[in-house]
Amino acid sequence: METNDLRTLHKELYHPGTKTPVIVEVPHLRYLMIDGSTEPGGDEFQARMQALFSIAYPLKFAARKQLGIHYPVMPPEGLFWDPSGKPLTDESQNATMLWTLMIVVPEQISVALLNEVCEAAKRKKGAEAGPVDEVVLKDFAEGTCVQLMHLGPYDQEAGTIERMREFAAGQGYELTGKHHEIYIGDPSKGKPEKVKTILRHPIRNTSGPA
Repeated sequence: METNDLRTLHKELYHPGTKTPVIVEVPHLRYLMIDGSTEPGGDEFQARMQALFSIAYPLKFAARKQLGIHYPVMPPEGLFWDPSGKPLTDESQNATMLWTLMIVVPEQISVALLNEVCEAAKRKKGAEAGPVDEVVLKDFAEGTCVQLMHLGPYDQEAGTIERMREFAAGQGYELTGKHHEIYIGDPSKGKPEKVKTILRHPIRNTSGPA
């Protein structure tokens, strides 16, 4: 039985500190993904998160049985952006925010296996499974990013993002692309000030040709 612990394999991506931002190179990884467009945390958001987990655990067991690989289910993640290009630190943009929820899976996972698990989830759980038909399998490479562990409520991320922005600027970069959050632990089971969220953001070099 092959063990594929992605959180250990990519330790630099899933175990950042809380004090100093770091720059990381995020390679091509394979994800379960589902899109949404309402305010994060609302009913649609929760239904799509439920759909991800309705697939993630049965997929893990199917991979063990059919592919001979064992892996822990990874933490859920989210990409957030405003189609107008306005910064997400402006709370007024929540109404137009787009997002993608996702969970990284081993590269051996195929579309055929995902489809098989989706059909089984619908038969077993029905509406309780959430919109599993909207879950897709995609490869995604973020490239060069800055990241830092945020400790505290989600609505207090602005200060952590600003620290990341300042750090990146000091290294000759600026933030670009989609804001990325990785949810470590269950916020409903701990104190708000102890909630851990990895914040990650793509960056680009601001230095022009000499």
